[in-house]
Amino acid sequence: MRRLLPALLALCAIALAGCAGTAVRFPNLKNADVQEMRGTLYLPEGRGPHPAVILVHGCGGLRPNAGMWAGFLEANGYAVLVLDGFGPRGVAEICTNFNRVPPPQRVRDSYAALRYLATRPDIAADRVALMGFSNGAVVVLDAASRFWSGQMTDTALRFRAGVALYPECRNRLSDYASPVMIQIGDRDDWTLASSCTELQQRLQPESQPVALRVYPGALHAFDDLTGGGYLPHVRNLNSPSGYGATTGGDGRSLERAKAELLAYLGLQLAEK
Repeated sequence: MRRLLPALLALCAIALAGCAGTAVRFPNLKNADVQEMRGTLYLPEGRGPHPAVILVHGCGGLRPNAGMWAGFLEANGYAVLVLDGFGPRGVAEICTNFNRVPPPQRVRDSYAALRYLATRPDIAADRVALMGFSNGAVVVLDAASRFWSGQMTDTALRFRAGVALYPECRNRLSDYASPVMIQIGDRDDWTLASSCTELQQRLQPESQPVALRVYPGALHAFDDLTGGGYLPHVRNLNSPSGYGATTGGDGRSLERAKAELLAYLGLQLAEK
């Protein structure tokens, strides 16, 4: 992973260069492990205020799919804040050790980002969704839960909706304060679609709904068309050895995911 990092960062820089993003910094919540967060903000045309999506990267850090999604959402009228959850902490990746940056720290980052967006007159603070990938998708599920939303006492702001691409659904809370859509492949061997089906089935009666979209033939990271393959050293709760997972882009699943994302955001982030 460390040997691949320079190449991955270079690809990421190329992908992000496709959109006119602005580097931003903002304070984290008071109980966070780092005081300042940073990211890249993309604004669509027009004065706004715009609905917005905060993107939370996976365990490998910022990848080319972040730039792809930022450009896609911006072109469809959404402001996008791509969070850098590892740079402020001096961490390159956590795929080999998830405890380097536990999900609760990243949940705080996400609410700090929401609080930052609310200070901007060009953002509609009551129309913000949280969207994440893999480990970042776990952050989305946690941030949307009633438990974690109740812990965020530094801000009264809450996400209108969450979008979780290929999250680990095992052992996740099952009572949500905001609706969530999960997008995952049925051949994913790192995070299992069956676990997300089970999560959906055990939702608490008072929970907001969890929509599940399962893509036939798709692997983990189906939205990243820049590469893929077997990763022998990553931690995997669903592997008999505890290690190893397969990733790979899938253009057909990606196009379906894009269409379903726009439909979902159009419903959930509509003006009331």
